[in-house]
Amino acid sequence: MKSHTYIASLISALLLVAVSASAAPAPSHLHRINSQIVDIKSGIGKDKQRQITQQQALKSLETHAAGLALSVLNTSHKLKVISSKINQLKIKAVHYADTIETSKTHLSNNLKAEYILNNQSQLKTLLSQNNLAAVEHALTYYHYLNKQRIAQINTLNETITLAQQNLGNLKLSFNALKQLQQQQKQQLDQITALKSKRSQLIVYINQHIHTQSQKLTQLLNDKHRLEHELTELSTNPKFSTAVGKSFRHLRHHLNWPTKGKIIPKYGTKIDKSQLKWKGVLFKARMNQPVYAVADGKVIFARWLPGYGLLMIIYHGQGYMTLYGRNHYLYKKAGDIVHAGDQIAAVGDSGGYQTPALYFAIRHSTKPINPIRWLKRS
Repeated sequence: MKSHTYIASLISALLLVAVSASAAPAPSHLHRINSQIVDIKSGIGKDKQRQITQQQALKSLETHAAGLALSVLNTSHKLKVISSKINQLKIKAVHYADTIETSKTHLSNNLKAEYILNNQSQLKTLLSQNNLAAVEHALTYYHYLNKQRIAQINTLNETITLAQQNLGNLKLSFNALKQLQQQQKQQLDQITALKSKRSQLIVYINQHIHTQSQKLTQLLNDKHRLEHELTELSTNPKFSTAVGKSFRHLRHHLNWPTKGKIIPKYGTKIDKSQLKWKGVLFKARMNQPVYAVADGKVIFARWLPGYGLLMIIYHGQGYMTLYGRNHYLYKKAGDIVHAGDQIAAVGDSGGYQTPALYFAIRHSTKPINPIRWLKRS
């Protein structure tokens, strides 16, 4: 509507200039005026298209970066698991080496005893025995040494086999570790490149927001998009099921979604515009955990202009909580969450310069002051 008014006023101004210049303007002069009107309309159309293209590019960059950040987390977890496995395999290797040395010592002692026994003339030994019991005892001892030797050889062979298998597992684990480290380096390099591109894009976007009016228009567009999404979600029957405790009884009992100082107060004006904050911002560190404040069901988990990577949780009876500007999201639409579950990580998505968490509460899509629902800090 504002753009139409702007066009009309410019057209009127151009026509006034034309009339004042001459009661019967020349065809060439009218043609010039018509060309200027076409240029104005074209310029406004190009501005709108540029804004759409910029938002799509920002969405693509930040969504891709979020996916990479989650991949890095997953890779880091795998690295920890493999490092722990390698440490366990090293401990086993030491154990097998000790067992082999002990088995060798026992076997050596056994062979020495058997050698001494075998070097005595068995016939002389048997003839010199006047006691059959003593003869039987000597033969029993001989068989015992032989049986023990066989068992020791078997144990030694089994331990050597286990040690060889363990060594093979170690080599495989070291190779896997090396590959994961290379993979993580590539992921981190990609994230660095994306951050650079994002910074350039944000500078470019801000260069085209010259006036307070243009800023207001952008904020209004962001507001209308969110309200449209909330209206669509509130009428979707598959998201109407309540989960957990009654939300309306949790007033003044909700834990904070993250730690940090609340920057703008609820209801204060945004950037000196007519618009007011319908939520609050928690100033926090990048990647700081974001928690669900109550039991519920995730009904929205994706990028939205002005709010970045946004998660909306439905708590029943028309109540929703919103968590915006995240670096990445741990949950997806349809997931059931409980109070205290980590659902996201603090970020600056949406084209912002500093990390923060946008938090809001809605009842039947209407905003309510979240501070009145949170516990005192």
